[in-house]
This record gives sequence, C-alpha cells and structure tokens, in this order.
Amino acid sequence: MTEVAEVLGRMTGTTLRDYGTAGGMKTLSVRSMGATHTGVIFDGLMVGDAESGQVDLSRFALDALSEVALSVGDNLDMLTPARHLTQGAVVEVNGQRSTINGQLLETSKSSHQTVNAQLRLKAGSFGLFEPDVRVDWSLSRYWQMGVHGHFLRADNQYPFLLQNGDATTTVNRQNNAILSGSAEVDVWRHSDDARHEVHIKAGYYGADKQLPGQVVVYNPYNDETQQVGDYYLQGVYKTHFGHGLRLEAHAKEDFNDLLYRDPGTEYVGGVRENRYRQTEAYAGATLGWTWHPRWTVSVGDDFVLQRVGIRGSQTALGATCEDPGRFAFIQQVSLKWHTDYWTARATALWQMYRNWCSQGTAARDAQRLSPSLSLTWHPQQWLNVHASYKDHLRMPSFADNYYTLMGNRDLKPEVGRGATLGVTLGNRKHSGDSISAGRVSGHLTLDAFMQWVDDKIVAMPMNMMFWNMVNLGKVQVRGIEARLGGDLPFHVGQKTWQVSLDANYTLQDARNRTDASSPYYGQQIAYTPLHSGGASVALMTPWVNLSIHGTAMSERWSTNEHLSQTHMPAFYEMGLTAWHDFRLQLRRHPLVLTLRGDLKNLTDQQYEIVHGYPMPGRSGLLSLTVRY
Repeated sequence: MTEVAEVLGRMTGTTLRDYGTAGGMKTLSVRSMGATHTGVIFDGLMVGDAESGQVDLSRFALDALSEVALSVGDNLDMLTPARHLTQGAVVEVNGQRSTINGQLLETSKSSHQTVNAQLRLKAGSFGLFEPDVRVDWSLSRYWQMGVHGHFLRADNQYPFLLQNGDATTTVNRQNNAILSGSAEVDVWRHSDDARHEVHIKAGYYGADKQLPGQVVVYNPYNDETQQVGDYYLQGVYKTHFGHGLRLEAHAKEDFNDLLYRDPGTEYVGGVRENRYRQTEAYAGATLGWTWHPRWTVSVGDDFVLQRVGIRGSQTALGATCEDPGRFAFIQQVSLKWHTDYWTARATALWQMYRNWCSQGTAARDAQRLSPSLSLTWHPQQWLNVHASYKDHLRMPSFADNYYTLMGNRDLKPEVGRGATLGVTLGNRKHSGDSISAGRVSGHLTLDAFMQWVDDKIVAMPMNMMFWNMVNLGKVQVRGIEARLGGDLPFHVGQKTWQVSLDANYTLQDARNRTDASSPYYGQQIAYTPLHSGGASVALMTPWVNLSIHGTAMSERWSTNEHLSQTHMPAFYEMGLTAWHDFRLQLRRHPLVLTLRGDLKNLTDQQYEIVHGYPMPGRSGLLSLTVRY
C-alpha cells in the first residue's frame, strides 16, 4: 500500500471518495455516516476544517507514518481529549519515531549523540516522483528531535475510456497535475521514571493543484486551480502525579490559506479568484484518576475557536455573513470498570457551540448532551465479545450555513446514533514477532451494526435556478463487517517461509428514510455499495516477498435518485507487490536498503469511485528506501 487512503479503503465499514489523482483529494465515510462524521487525529490532536467539515486524507504521506488506525465509538483510553469523542468514527494517524532494537531512540548518560536517518525515493507512471526524508536525533538523555520532509509531483495525464452513446474513445485526463510538499519538526522530552512526557510538533503542508473537474463529452478541458498552505503548531503534555492520578494537556494553533482560481470570459476581469483563510485555536486537558484497581474516572474540557475569512472577486462563502466564527466548549465525564474478564466504559459528553459574524447574521447556536456506552467480555485469550452504543452531534460546516444562494443559517446539527455487537476469535501476531519466530496466528472478527442519522443536511432545489441546504434527510443503516487474517510460517529446507492472509467483507444496507411518499424512499443512499470487500495474500521468502491484493464494490448511484444516468456499475481492482530488504554493515552502523515494486490495477479496469472522475488504469511504481 502506498497511500493512507489505500490503507483505510481496505478496512471494514469504509467507503472512500477518491477523485482519481495521485495526491488528489480523498475523503472517508464510515458505516455510511458521511465524511463529515469522520474525524482525523494526527499525532494526538484533531485536524479541523470548519469551511467544508471534512479532511483531505491525501495530505498525509504514508511513508512518514508509524500507524493508521480506525475506530468506531469511544476507545478505552481514559485520557482521550473530549473533542475526539464528538466524532462518529475516528481515523488516527501517528508519525514515525525512530527506534533501535525496538526501543525508542535514546542515548546513555554520555554526551554521545545517536542519529537515525531514512531516505525513500519513489518514481512511477504518469510523471510521479516522490522523495521522502526523515532524520531523528537523540540530543541528550531526555530530549529527542525529528525532522521530516516530503515532496510529490505528478502530471496525472492517464488514459481512460470516454463513452459517448455507442462510440468509445481513449483520451487522456487533462489539467490534473499536482505539486505538494510537507515539512515537520518534532521535539520530545521524557523523564527517567516515565512520569512526564512532552511532544511538540510544528509543520507545514502546501499543494498547488490543477482541478480536472468532471469528464464532460466535447469539453474535456478544465482550467480551475487550487493552492493550499497549512501551518500548524501543537503540543501534548502527559504526567503521572502518583496515587493513580494522571493528566494530559494539549494545545494547537492552525492557519490554513486556500486560493481558488477559475479563468473565464464570463467573469469580470477574466478570472474568478477566491481566498479562504481559516484559523483554529484549540486547547484542553483531561484528568484521570484510578482510585481503585478496578475503577477509573476522567474529566476533560476542550475549547475550540474557529474563524474563516473570505476575500475574492466573486466570493462563494460569506454572502450572508462576513468572516464567520465559531466557539465550541466540549466537556466529557467518563467512568471505566474492569476485571479480569470484563471492561465497561460509560461517557457523558456535553457540547456547546456559539456562532458569530463580523457583519451579517450568524447561524443558529447548538448544544447537546450525548451519552455513549461500551462493554467487553474477554473470558479467554482467544475470545472477545464487545458491544457499544454512541450518540454524537455533527455541526453544519460554514459552507452549509453560508454558501451563497445555498447556505442556510437556520440549519440544525445532524444527530448520529450507532450500536455495535461483535465477536473476535483467535490470536493476533505479536508486534515484535518475526518470521523466524515460527508463530502461527489467526483471527476472525464479526460485527453487526446499526446507524441512524437524523436531520441530515441535504441540498434541495427551491426552483429551476436555486438550491438550498435543509434538514430533510433521515438515514438508517444496517450492516455486517467481517475480517479474517492469519500467518502461517513453514520451513523449506533450512529456510523459514510464511504465508499471510487478510480478507474483509462489508454489507451496508443504507436506506433513505426521509419521506415515505417519495419514489426514492427506502433506496440505497448515494455512493454507498451494498457489498464491498477486499483480500490480500502475501508470501514471505528469504529472497523476495510477494503480495497480491484486490478490492471490489457492488453497484452504486451518484445521487439518492436511482436513475440510469446516476448508476455506477460494480468494479474490482487488483494489484501486485514485490519487495526485499538488503541488510549491510557500514562500519559499526547497520544499513538497510529496501527495494520495492508495485503494479496497480493489474487487469487495467476502467472504473469510477466518484461519478465523472475516472480512475487510472494499469500503472507502475518503484521505490528505494535507505535506513541508517
């Protein structure tokens, strides 16, 4: 896997919105709730986007991450910031932190400085070039520092089939190039007794994107562009006071600048140019107390301040509200009880939102008390039974409230509720196990779930010219998730080989329950397949490692109206990967070289994930990684 979106797209219950471009926009919906119900946490703190309400996953370079995880409902970490609990589902991405022999990079009491470095170079089809570099220092016994840089460029002028009636022609995607880059600096401090830990991160992400737009017959070219710059500074402090009392404090400042340009003779001055500047300040703390070996309580408060400034020749946002802002106060109280076989957590989450404008009328305020509950039974090492319920609130984005001619300041928040009942059988491979350990592992997870979304925000036509955002939608989702995985090591002569299997399947029966008199009542909602899944099989040998993998989706529709022109056929996509590690000794320092090749869309399938945005056909990718 080469992108964060690929990793998440192979998890159960997920539906990816992919616009078909290396480095292009990608968002994630979990259990049919929509991308605005999915929060993204980067190194412990939430990534916000008040304007659109959803986070573009393409901004995270997979090479720079140590973990990509997805959770639905509340986890069992009692120091989780209150803001994280507001989401129906959470994607957690954590950056790398260098290790030596499985231990965090650390030096002795001497002044000797330890350095780890990693360089990765990628080159692939359609003009892709993607270097990535990371260097980590152990500055002293207590201080560590890491610097990471990433760059991506691609033309993305891949061929695709254009259907026009009975005629089919092959054309190339146009106006689809991208230049993007990111830079991060991390500083860690820890104490000898592990009672205190500080992590400070400063970073920048920038991108210059051409926007190809939907494929239109007789008009294949689009000249819109978008430039993005995002600067952020965040910090997390953790401490253990003793007597079961722990504290986590966190703060973040984020500034995002987006410039949209659309040249055209229909605009005054020959171009439409809008600039959106978002600022977000975020701070809070969570205090946890384990007053009994079986009981833990935590209380957390978060404060979030968001503002969006809009400037441009023809602004699309802010016609009814100049420079909109929002203040949020979020408080949680949680109680956890656990024994050798049982673990239970109950949470009460209070959210209060206040909106304002520098000029104009602000959107309506909102507040809600949301409960959640989880229960786990673990009678044997190979058996885990779990159940959960969660209630959450999704505030309208600033685009929902204020978009010109469409925004509605009187929108109510969406209310989501979800319940899960599941079982996990088997044992997973330990993170420290190698092939030579010879450990056989296998696991099967089955989950049944239901989701309800009330007051869903949808765009409705007011007349032949104008649409408006309204609280009209109701969605009911029933589904099943299944995941099977395992590792089987075996011996060929004196050498150890291993076969690894991972397979997943999701059934999402997501129905429109808005208006019983509508001809579309009870139909599958837009962009949600009834069936989806994937599988991968890997063969690990002493000489080369091979993996074949694939994903598939059943038919979908691009709108809630099931019409022939909105129908999207089922598809499958397969890929092949080969890689090998070369281990060298450079003086006293080990040097590891990894050579990898990926063949994507092996059978050259022509398909779309988003209507009008064709995905690339067969393509190749080569990468070389050097670790020192």
